[in-house]
Amino acid sequence: MRSKFVILGVIALFIFTGRWIAFFQFDVDEVVAFLAVIGLTFYPSYRWVKEGMKTLPSFELFCLLHFSYYLLPYMEAKPQLMAYDKEIRLQAIWSVVVFLAITTVIYRVLCRKLEAAPVVREGVWDRIVPSLDKSAAFWVLLLLWFLFNLLFSAGLTWVLGDYLNAVRSFSSCAGITAQFYFFLALGQGKLGWIQTLFLFVVVGLAVLVGFTSGFLVSGIITVLVAVIAYGMGSNRIPVITLIVVLAFMNFLQLGKSQMRANFWPEGKAVAGLNVVEVYSFWLEASWNVMFHKEELMLEDEDTSMLKRANLIHMLSMVVAETPQNRPFMMGETYGQIPILFVPRFLWPDKPRGSLPQETMCIYFGIQTKEDTDFTAISFGRIAEAWANFGWFGVALIGGFYGCLLAVPMWFARGRPPNSIGYLIATLFLGYILDIENALGTFLVSLTNTFIGAYVVLYFFSKPRPVPRYSLADAEPGSTAPPPQPSASH
Repeated sequence: MRSKFVILGVIALFIFTGRWIAFFQFDVDEVVAFLAVIGLTFYPSYRWVKEGMKTLPSFELFCLLHFSYYLLPYMEAKPQLMAYDKEIRLQAIWSVVVFLAITTVIYRVLCRKLEAAPVVREGVWDRIVPSLDKSAAFWVLLLLWFLFNLLFSAGLTWVLGDYLNAVRSFSSCAGITAQFYFFLALGQGKLGWIQTLFLFVVVGLAVLVGFTSGFLVSGIITVLVAVIAYGMGSNRIPVITLIVVLAFMNFLQLGKSQMRANFWPEGKAVAGLNVVEVYSFWLEASWNVMFHKEELMLEDEDTSMLKRANLIHMLSMVVAETPQNRPFMMGETYGQIPILFVPRFLWPDKPRGSLPQETMCIYFGIQTKEDTDFTAISFGRIAEAWANFGWFGVALIGGFYGCLLAVPMWFARGRPPNSIGYLIATLFLGYILDIENALGTFLVSLTNTFIGAYVVLYFFSKPRPVPRYSLADAEPGSTAPPPQPSASH
């Protein structure tokens, strides 16, 4: 029953924030496509909650995100999207269905194979953090993440010089890992009230300060990691808390374009803004949009370049252009992936990590090369796949993600939450939210973070074969497995 309330609460939240659904504008064949996407995006999360939230929901969150990025803007009947012929829109939305269906099938098949395979309980992934050092180590990781967020928001990251990207990757993995550990412990009732208060103050301040950059993604990642970890520890989702936090984020989303127009000179993010001044303007702008939306539509259109385009619009544009007006790119953006993996100290003039997105923007005439120095426009990986190979590319990328999303299950399976394998798997909870960037950009960022996370966790860990046991028996802070017969190796 709780899972039904979670799904209904999320749907009600979208309606509450003014995202009205214009069903009357759509034909039956479009509604059928809508229902297919709704089933493929919501059912995995419903099933995860119903089965007791016993696994890391990387796959479930990945599917759920495609509702807000692809289906919701379609159902809102955005004018930019509705300008395309219905055949183009249908091709775009059915390509999302094909992608999610293939991803789901491959993922489920691999999961069944993993469940049937014997659990290997030795190796580097089973190293655990000793009980005497573990809590202090994770507090250090959390504070380092908090410090980097303050430096970034204050515009002081220049002090890091050429090490900025490496420190950013380390900070990201440190923050996600520490947050997951502490909120899991909170759900299991293992944190005292002083530790709980300190945890909420640090995480809350980091999120609020981070929002002043004009980007909400990092805060959403933090909230999802916290809710998932707490839910896995307590075996229940904090529904009211989740809805309140998401409602606040959606409220900020309403006035985000006005905030960016006022505080971003030349459409580019600026660090070091006054937090009180930003929120005073932002909250007022969101309030005006919510209750006087029609009066602010012209102002909203004037700042449309500051908005991040919804991915179904970009996908429809790519479908309309290729191969009718432009030939397929035949893997050009995928061929750039090896370039992105070259360390910058070996190639100081290496192109930016957003090279694949920039290549697509120039190819489709959305931006010039000079424009890409100031504004980043995301296509999403389904549009990238279509631009390169059409339907075959969509099927191919779906199969790739089906395999990729099974990786965290392999890392976490049969291991306690304080093992390297399980903690590495938690990083997927943050990175699967990145569905806007090109595949190469995503893979480089994911790889750098994994390497940094492994080095850090290995330093704090020690080898210890861990017998298989359920997450419910795991206690952060304890290296002793629950009583059971010794396993022979």
